[in-house]
Amino acid sequence: MTYDTIKAVDPNAIVLAPATSGVGESDEWLSAIPADKYDAISLHLYTEPDFLNDRRYSYFGQGLLNLAVMVAQHGNKPVWITEFGFSSQNGPQAWYVGDEGAQARFLVQQVAETLAFTGLRVERIMPYVFNDHDGFELVHGWTAPKPAYAAFSTLIARLDGATPVGRIDAGAGVFAFRFERAGQQIDVV
Repeated sequence: MTYDTIKAVDPNAIVLAPATSGVGESDEWLSAIPADKYDAISLHLYTEPDFLNDRRYSYFGQGLLNLAVMVAQHGNKPVWITEFGFSSQNGPQAWYVGDEGAQARFLVQQVAETLAFTGLRVERIMPYVFNDHDGFELVHGWTAPKPAYAAFSTLIARLDGATPVGRIDAGAGVFAFRFERAGQQIDVV
């Protein structure tokens, strides 16, 4: 009913499925919703920094692959990651990384890995949150950018309009991802 109402008002509006966290929860929700009643899948996608570095689990090789399988089962809709991030504070979950430099590094690494994965059509990826919230913010007090803001802005500028190629072998223990734009290779290491 909501989808039809929104489309009646604005046929070009993009209607997102309810935002969920993780593949299991998303699969349950999407199984309960007719595939013709949403235009894109919305996810809150938090991960442990170790998983970005293939420790105990591989975000790129397992997590994104599992997500791609789930998306395929629900009509291969585009994916919007409407929340993800790392806190520069200490906290109970692994994504509380304890300092601003680590926050910037892991934020950029997760974006690069996510966008480099060729098995998904990720149309939007939005960090949580712009301003002051438990260390997740990109900017202090609306005016003081953290390193995560600069890192995210730089990555987005460099990858704008680029096409993912995937993960590349850059040697033992090096995580590298390749993109192409206008015949130029862009590597994120």
